[in-house]
Amino acid sequence: MPTVRASDSLKTLFSKAESAFSAKNYKKAIDLLNEILERQPRNRRAQALMKEIYATIENNKATAIKNIQKAEKSLEAGNADEALSLLHDAQINDPDANPEKISNIQNNARLLRRDFMEARILLEAGKSTEAFDRLNILANQYPQSDEIEELRQRSLRESHRQGPSPAQYMMATVFVFICVIFFLRLLGLL
Repeated sequence: MPTVRASDSLKTLFSKAESAFSAKNYKKAIDLLNEILERQPRNRRAQALMKEIYATIENNKATAIKNIQKAEKSLEAGNADEALSLLHDAQINDPDANPEKISNIQNNARLLRRDFMEARILLEAGKSTEAFDRLNILANQYPQSDEIEELRQRSLRESHRQGPSPAQYMMATVFVFICVIFFLRLLGLL
């Protein structure tokens, strides 16, 4: 409960409560209003402001829940930055809103952003095949993401320009070797 001097008038207390409410310090505003209502239980202005504060708190909680749901959908669509922004807004509206779920979505969004940036860096460094491999994984996890698909297609085009990677050469060599052995056995030469 806020420190209230006995000499504070009801008008002063109400003014402080309004200021606290405006500053979104709802607990302080409620405590000040409770002090007014202890002194004057039928104070209509205090009752009305108390009602408005509780309505605002409930509205903020509902908005936070909606933002968390939107963040989840944004993440599913591969929009990490949008998801993080929505979660930030949710926490402003209700600091106590589902911390476990928020933490989980935040972690996944940060991992997506990191993996996407690593793939972009690989592509810029000329390692388009490695970038393509990483982006394939992301595209499977986030099939709705246009951004991932665009970068994946770019890495595919660039990897075709660069020709086969050493791993692809190795795979082709092994394949040819197996085919030669197969035909030599088939002909009875081995």
